[in-house]
Amino acid sequence: MIVKSEMKPLEKTVRKRLIDFNMTLTDLSNELGWSLQYTLDVIRGKSHGPASITNKMKILNFLELDIEE
Repeated sequence: MIVKSEMKPLEKTVRKRLIDFNMTLTDLSNELGWSLQYTLDVIRGKSHGPASITNKMKILNFLELDIEE
């Protein structure tokens, strides 16, 4: 049985913004040169450390989002 967890606010915001940009998560991953799994880990907060914080900021800047977390 697959159990889905609720999306975190950042993931919801990113997914909505991708719709505005007519992009998919795969498109975003390709644009940034990362794997889809890593991109998901960053926006879901599953990746930790200085690189993930920097990469989260890259995503927010790319999507022109101004979010304080």
